[in-house]
Amino acid sequence: MPEPTIYDWMERARAATGEARLEALAQAEAAAEDEHEWRDVAKSYREAGATAPARRCLLRAAAADPLQVWCFRDLATLHRDDLGDPDGALAALAECEANLDAAESVPGYRWRQLAELYREFGADDGAVRRVLDGGLARARTLDDRLSAATGFARLLGDPDRARALVEEVERRATDAGEVRGWWTIANTYSGALDDEAGARRSIERGLALAVDTGGCVTMANAWGSHAGDRPLRLACLDKAASLAKGVDDWLAIAEAHHEHTGDGDACRRCLDRVAEDPDADANQRRRAAHGYRHWLGDPEAADRLSPRGKTPGELAPQLRALPGWSSDPGALLDWLRPRLTPEIIASIAAADYGFGRDDNLAALADIRETGLLPIPLGSQLHEVCALCRWADGERVDHVERAFACMMLCLDYVSESGFTDDLVSTIPQLLESCLELGAEPTRALVGLLVWLVEREEPEEDPDDEGSYVLADLHALLLAAASLDPGDPRLVELARSIVAIEASLSRGSYLFEPARGWLNRVLCGIRDDKWRQVTRRVLEPLRADAEADAEKKYTHLVAIHEAMFPAT
Repeated sequence: MPEPTIYDWMERARAATGEARLEALAQAEAAAEDEHEWRDVAKSYREAGATAPARRCLLRAAAADPLQVWCFRDLATLHRDDLGDPDGALAALAECEANLDAAESVPGYRWRQLAELYREFGADDGAVRRVLDGGLARARTLDDRLSAATGFARLLGDPDRARALVEEVERRATDAGEVRGWWTIANTYSGALDDEAGARRSIERGLALAVDTGGCVTMANAWGSHAGDRPLRLACLDKAASLAKGVDDWLAIAEAHHEHTGDGDACRRCLDRVAEDPDADANQRRRAAHGYRHWLGDPEAADRLSPRGKTPGELAPQLRALPGWSSDPGALLDWLRPRLTPEIIASIAAADYGFGRDDNLAALADIRETGLLPIPLGSQLHEVCALCRWADGERVDHVERAFACMMLCLDYVSESGFTDDLVSTIPQLLESCLELGAEPTRALVGLLVWLVEREEPEEDPDDEGSYVLADLHALLLAAASLDPGDPRLVELARSIVAIEASLSRGSYLFEPARGWLNRVLCGIRDDKWRQVTRRVLEPLRADAEADAEKKYTHLVAIHEAMFPAT
C-alpha cells in the first residue's frame, strides 16, 4: 500500500474519536511540510476541539510564509472563535501588517485581503484605510493600483477615490500601449464600481490599442468572461482576422469563435485557412482537425486534414536495443482504456480548475474509443495529465493516475512533445501499476523497455543520462515484483549500478551519506522512489537473509546502495 499522506491521516482522524483521533492528527502534523498543509492540519485539530495544537500549526504556517495573509486569517479566527479573544485576533492581523510593511515587494491584492480581514474582524475605518494606503504607496503594477481601488470602493464606500485610481490606471495603460491590462480595468469597473458601461468602454479601448491578433483575441476573451454583448465580441474577432499573419493566429481566432460567438461559419473559415496553408505543420493540422471534429461536428473534414491520432508504436523510432527484453508501448494503454470510466475521464478533463474541460473531454473520449493518441499533446491536455500525476495517498484512483502518467511518458518521447520530468513521473506510474496488479505491471515492463529504447545512446556508456537510469530502475522494480528470480535482472542490476556510479562521480548532488539519491532520486518525487524501492526490494532482502537458497544478491545490492546503514 502507498504510504499515508497527511490527508489520509486527517481522513482517519475524522473517522476516529478521542485519543485515536488526536493520534492520527499528530501523524498528519508530523508529515506536514508547508504552510498549506499546516493550515489544513490546524483546521482538523479545530474540528476535534484541540485548540492548542491547532494554534501551534498555524504559528508554524505563519513562520513558513509570513506574507501569506490567509495564515493570519486562520490564526485570527482561532483567537476570536475558539479562545474568545478578539484582541488576540486583531493582534494577529497587526503582525501580518508588520510583515507586509517590512517586505521589499508585496502584491497589491494581499494588502486588499488584509484590509478585508480588518473589516471582518471589527477594526475601524482608520485601520482599513491605513492598510489600503500602505498597499497603494508600495504599488508597482497597474494591478496593484486596481486592487487598492477595489478596496476603497467595497470596504470604505469611497467610489470617488476608487474611480480616480481607475482613471489614473487608464492613463498609464494608454501611455504604455498596454492591452491585457484593460481586462483587469474592465473587471474593476464591473466588480468594484458596478459600472458595466465602464467595463465595456475598457474593452473597446483595449481593442483600439491592440496591434496583433493575440491582443484582439484577449479582448474577446475578456468580454466573453463578462458575458458581454455579442457585437463587441464579433468586433474583437473581426479585427483579429484583419491582423492575422499565420496558422497559429487563425487557430486562435477559430477557438475564440467557438467559445464566444457561436458563429460556426466564421469558425470554419478560420479552420479552412489552416487547412489550405501549405506551411501548416502536423501539429497545427491536428489542432484544426480537432476543431472540425469537435467544434463543428464535421469528422469528414477532420479526417481529410489529419489522422485522428497515432498508436503508441508510431510515436518514435527505436534508437537502441535492450537485449533480452521485449518492448510493447501499447499494452498498458490497452489495459487501461476499458477501465477509463466516464467519472475518471471527467475528473482528468476538469483537473485544471475546469479550464479547457470540454476540449479535454472530447480528446480523452477519442483515446478511450480508438486507442489513438493526439500526441504531441496540446498544452491544456498535457496540463491536466501533469496535475493528475501528483495525486497521492490511500484514496488515489490508480487507473486515473496511471493513465495520466503514461500519457506524459508517451508525449515525452514524441518528436515535438513536452519535455517533462520523467524522473518524477515514472515512480508515480510504477506505484499505480503495482497497486493495480500483475497484468498492468507486466504491461508497464513492456512500456519501460520501449522508453529505454527511445533514448539516444551515448558513445560512452558512462555518459548515460538520469532518464535512462530512471527507466531502468523502474524496469528492475516492476520485473522483480513479478518474478524476483528472473535471470535478466542480474545484468540489469549491473547496468544500473554502473550508470549510477558514473553519474554520481560527476554530480554536484553527490552525497554519499544519503545513499543512492544522487540522480535517480533527485526529482520532485524522491520520496516516491524510496517508497516503491522499499516496497519491492525489502521483502526480497528479508527472504534472502532467511533462506540461503534464494540468491537475490544483485537486488539486495541495489537496496543497500539506496539505503546504506547509518
